[in-house]
Amino acid sequence: MNHIIKHPAHDLRYTLSGHASHSAGDEELALCDVLQRDSHDYRPLDPGEIECLRNNGNYSPDWKNILVHEQFDPQFIRSSRFFGPVRIGLMEDIVLEHDSTFHHVGIWDSTIISCHIGGNPSINSVSYLAHYVLGEQVIIQNAGRIHVTSRARFGQGVLRQGEDEASRSWIHVGNENGNRRILAFDGMLPADAYIWSRYRDDPELLGRMIELTDRRASPGGICHGTIGDQVVIRNVNRIVDAAIGCHALIDGALRLENTTISSREGSGTKIGEGCDLKDGVVGCGCSFDRGVKAERFMIGPHVELDMGARVRDVFIGDNASIHCCEVTSVLTFPGPTQHHNNSFLIASPIQGLSNVAAGATIGSNHNSRSPDGELIAGRGFWAGLNTSFKFPSQFAAYTLVANGVYPHELDIRLPFSLVSNNADQTELQIMPAYWFLYNMYGLRRNEWKYSRRDRRRNPLQPVEYGALAPDTVESIFEAMALLEFWMGRHLLPHEARENGPENQDELRLIGFQQLMKNQAGLIDLQVPARQIENSQRPVRILKAAEAYQMYRDIIRHYAVKTIVEYMGANRIANVREMVGQLEAEQVHSWVNLGGHPVPEADIRRIRRLIIDGKIGSWDEVHDAYQDSWDVYPRERARHALGILLIIIDGDSGSVKKVARDASSLDREVWNRQLSLVSRTERRIVNLVVDSRARDHEGPFRSVTFGSDAEGDAVLGSIEGNAFICDVKEQSTVFIGEIEKYCG
Repeated sequence: MNHIIKHPAHDLRYTLSGHASHSAGDEELALCDVLQRDSHDYRPLDPGEIECLRNNGNYSPDWKNILVHEQFDPQFIRSSRFFGPVRIGLMEDIVLEHDSTFHHVGIWDSTIISCHIGGNPSINSVSYLAHYVLGEQVIIQNAGRIHVTSRARFGQGVLRQGEDEASRSWIHVGNENGNRRILAFDGMLPADAYIWSRYRDDPELLGRMIELTDRRASPGGICHGTIGDQVVIRNVNRIVDAAIGCHALIDGALRLENTTISSREGSGTKIGEGCDLKDGVVGCGCSFDRGVKAERFMIGPHVELDMGARVRDVFIGDNASIHCCEVTSVLTFPGPTQHHNNSFLIASPIQGLSNVAAGATIGSNHNSRSPDGELIAGRGFWAGLNTSFKFPSQFAAYTLVANGVYPHELDIRLPFSLVSNNADQTELQIMPAYWFLYNMYGLRRNEWKYSRRDRRRNPLQPVEYGALAPDTVESIFEAMALLEFWMGRHLLPHEARENGPENQDELRLIGFQQLMKNQAGLIDLQVPARQIENSQRPVRILKAAEAYQMYRDIIRHYAVKTIVEYMGANRIANVREMVGQLEAEQVHSWVNLGGHPVPEADIRRIRRLIIDGKIGSWDEVHDAYQDSWDVYPRERARHALGILLIIIDGDSGSVKKVARDASSLDREVWNRQLSLVSRTERRIVNLVVDSRARDHEGPFRSVTFGSDAEGDAVLGSIEGNAFICDVKEQSTVFIGEIEKYCG
């Protein structure tokens, strides 16, 4: 009676053994080296088994080349041909189940050349399977060619013996001219790609990174492909030079060529119908389906490509979702979303947690005679419907760009802002702090949803999902300095503004004093266009004072919340003890390193260690990142203390970004900050509720509903919104923590 083995094709485990390259004509030698390992579990065929195999329609020019497991049963092999050294594992009278279909163990109607086949396989109608090591309980059904060539690199950017540098397979990220190019290797992190593509003026660093890649992934001398345990491959035209991790599902793909498909148990990689992949590495837990085409790529874990997505020369960070569209020469940090057929993204480093809407054409409009422009966007970038940009351009974190054509280069240095053309496009309008003032629901929900979508079990690359972190807070300070200067300049007489010399410190002080006045909340500013847009048309800053005051309140709130969380996690009882632990020289220069903020000094240190040879492998580079990430909670809290002291100084009229002595943060001052932040926290909750409530209010919101009850059934009620309830609960906890530290 047959037994059934459940075949969990989506519980995937990556076990790529060391791929070695081989010269043409050395195929048998390649497999002989592999087959000699653990050969004590295998034996030659006996005469009776050979006779049975022949009677079942099988053929081999030399049956002595076939080694089998002690419990081998020749009845399970029919109408197949074997060439070169072949080793066949345990064959039992059992059935493998996958996706409610059943596959008896055995080999039927297939051609096998120089392969190791693990225990209990089900191989049926495979026209050509050559130079592969198969794991346990593999299902391969209705497949064309599966083989390894003398050119195999398995998608990694290495050279084979005797090849010159021109033979490398580079990935041209960030810029179409190829001068930000990187090499793929299995296990590459967004931080690696960022450093490699960014510091192009450091030839020593670039050369060392090539060396590290060669050490990690060099093919060496002889090679074989690998197909891991419990892999399912069916209805596939061609698999050439591919290394496929355990538990992967390859179903209906057109082609896998020169690729590594990483896969491990619990993080299943699926390559589905009509997919065509060439020259790249796929991370664990990815899902590609319905006509995806990818060429020259490095794709992180748990990325979803679907519905004809076309990607080329890309590094796609973890947990990305890309459907339908075209993405070329792009480096994205974790969490980008792009899922509309008529949008494309080209030559753009996007620093994660972004959304590219329908009709966005990012990369269609260059400002030079060759396609060498690029667009850089901070995390949280949101390109609205039908947006088009002139390259080169740059956007601060959490910039929302309203629909429209932007015909000039942009340098948007105001984070959390809304950028738009006015109705007749005669001026560019920017509303700083827009997300805080009018879309707090969307901002907080983005943090919530991106963290919920992170399916990585043991992430090697941390991701900062909070919109406010050291890097974005520092960009807010820079924005505040700009608003102070612009406001001070705005208050000058027209003649002095146009012709007089500009003393920035004096103008900032004048602007600060005006911006801090409560009655200044609705002031708009007209600023010099050249500082924001490469044009002659006016640029208007909307509600500058209101935005400025919100920036300050948000920074204070972030600083106190970060400190309170640190105090709770480290059992710090009072403000004096907290200051004693965190008082140190402040770090104000932070970089988003692949999705996680680190001090810029840490990147300089890592670069120097690489150049000096004190770091000799990519694993050691990743360990260096980890050292920085391990101390991030403390450094973040230390940074928060510094910026809180700056804000406190600003309360008394200072505009200089120099923090007072931390010892001045006595009990009375601390309690005052806690009180102000408690008030801001309640305001934030109200802003979350109000921004969502606007989706339910107004006469036109209900025109498609017959009653309020129908509207609640379709849209959901504010009171029953799970996310809002969660925000309120978190707020109650935080206010309780604040009260604990008062007094």
